Amino acid sequence: TINITLSGNSSARICIWAWSDERPIFNFSSMSESDANRGIFLSGSFWHLKGFEIYKAGDNGIKIEGNDNIIEQCVFSYCGDSGLQIGMAKSDVNPGNIACRNLVLNCDSHHNFDSRNNGKNADGFACKLHAGPGNIFRGCRSWENSDNGWDLYENEEKIIIEDCWTWHNGDKASFGWTGSWNGNGNGFKIGGNSS
Repeated sequence: TINITLSGNSSARICIWAWSDERPIFNFSSMSESDANRGIFLSGSFWHLKGFEIYKAGDNGIKIEGNDNIIEQCVFSYCGDSGLQIGMAKSDVNPGNIACRNLVLNCDSHHNFDSRNNGKNADGFACKLHAGPGNIFRGCRSWENSDNGWDLYENEEKIIIEDCWTWHNGDKASFGWTGSWNGNGNGFKIGGNSS
């Protein structure tokens, strides 16, 4: 896992951008599937990551618990959980200043598959489990993930999803899976909790 803990500030973002029309790939295919095996864990704030692909992370491609970050023109594919997730853990309490005001812009997330839970948790994009206020998804696409296109489970704050597409999620045939199946297959799973 690449752990990003350093923070910039509102007048000096820390930027990692792909060069020109190139698309670097962060290939985590040697990483085993495990809840702790995220590709990038971003707890820092005021980052701008642009133009690369996260491939086959053992859990989330990117997990964000920091604030005021921009993730732009990135692709998340074949990860063992949600391609990109903003939020905390199910039992956490957010005082209102964690995982806030992040912008996910013109990103794609596809073919993410949680084999450990028969497809249950791998969404394209997730802003769930007590994310803070002000998170936005704009111009993003999500398809053929084993669970949902977007998942906003256990979230109490307003999330903006604007000009985004999602299709064909939750189909075990997409992964050649023949066993029992727990993938929901929602396009946009909008908030609330299991009750």
